[in-house]
Amino acid sequence: MKKKYIILAASLLALGLILFGGMMAVLKWDFGGFITTEYETATHTLTEDFQSIKIESDTADVVFLLAEGDGCTVTCEQEKKMPFTVTVADGTLKIERNDTRKWYEHISIGFRSQTVTVSLPKAQYDALKVKASTGAVALKDISFGAVEITASTGNITVENASFGRLDLSLSTGKITLASLTAGEIKTHVSTGKTVLTGVKANSLSSDGSTGDLIMTDTVLSGKLSVERSTGDVRFTRCDAGEIEIETDTGDVEGSFLTEKVIFAATDTGKVLVPQSTVGGRCEIETDTGDIKIVFSVTEEK
Repeated sequence: MKKKYIILAASLLALGLILFGGMMAVLKWDFGGFITTEYETATHTLTEDFQSIKIESDTADVVFLLAEGDGCTVTCEQEKKMPFTVTVADGTLKIERNDTRKWYEHISIGFRSQTVTVSLPKAQYDALKVKASTGAVALKDISFGAVEITASTGNITVENASFGRLDLSLSTGKITLASLTAGEIKTHVSTGKTVLTGVKANSLSSDGSTGDLIMTDTVLSGKLSVERSTGDVRFTRCDAGEIEIETDTGDVEGSFLTEKVIFAATDTGKVLVPQSTVGGRCEIETDTGDIKIVFSVTEEK
């Protein structure tokens, strides 16, 4: 009896593969032919003035650009039955998903990526808040007093701007900060890298579970606080007034621009740090990682 069921299952599997092959041959192996969701591109032109922006997106990338003209435009690549609503109220630009689907329309097949592109006429605004589920967030050439970006899966990229406060949280993906100035920076990544290049700020607090922290040409006038479970922490030509680094499994190594009074401890790794009685306090602790620090304005070998 068991043998009969095995033969039946194998026969059904073979039949399914034959039908799939025939269907794909008709579609010329274009997987886009399976898409049942309808898409459209909608452009919203805004004349109202606003100083803050709030966006809620589930599956779309969000891109901020500096507009060439005076007006603000929001271009949405979206599902027809799940359009974005774009409104301005009380000085805040709001972009939200509007799900108009019937219950039976929730079962569909769609592979096309969606993007919300916000072209802003000014280079300075008060606040930005983005909440995304699956998708990337990119911000370039536009400054804010306060920024809060929360995403589940995707990348967060912030470049060439200044901020009073920058708070970035990501479950899976990569946070990239480049050529920017800020007061307070906070980053959280559960699984993924955090990369800073050419950043100047008062303070930086970075924590995460699995993933590296890589900093290059980054200088903090105040405190640097880093916590990682699994992942390396690497510096190249960086500095801070006070430093605290703690990792479970991961190496800590790099070069600081000025001397530090270093207190380094590891359970099973190696420690190679210079001795100094001047400079800010630097505490580094690992469980199973190596610690290697140099004082130099050039990259360590």
